Amino acid sequence: MNWFDLLNIKIAAKTVAEPEVPGKIAPARGSGGTVSPPTAVGAFLTPQTFVAFPLASGLVAGIWRAIQSLLPNCGKSLWVGVGIAALVAFVGYLVSSADPRAEKNPTWQSRGVQIAITAGNAIYLYLAALGIKSV
Repeated sequence: MNWFDLLNIKIAAKTVAEPEVPGKIAPARGSGGTVSPPTAVGAFLTPQTFVAFPLASGLVAGIWRAIQSLLPNCGKSLWVGVGIAALVAFVGYLVSSADPRAEKNPTWQSRGVQIAITAGNAIYLYLAALGIKSV
């Protein structure tokens, strides 16, 4: 297991039919052709996130507390927590997209879904950090 596995999950491989080549023996019936290598997609609620999410929300809360200690006037704003959560979520997005198993050339629709999930993750991280901060 490598560190990409904390943020990415494998999806099922797709079977691709081989083109018929004259003079070549066809694959056995039912074999379905060749299997493409599995790809990875960003994960939001998986077993990996149950490990990564507490770490990320604790990181947001800890950085927020540190900013409040170092810059009391700046750290009081709730927008500081939103910014930190967005930054941590964006780093998670970058890690997901940098995975060598990830989709090489995602479509704009796929990228839009990934960005929407990142925005949802940022809100979720902010709310968790706000709860940690208020306890």
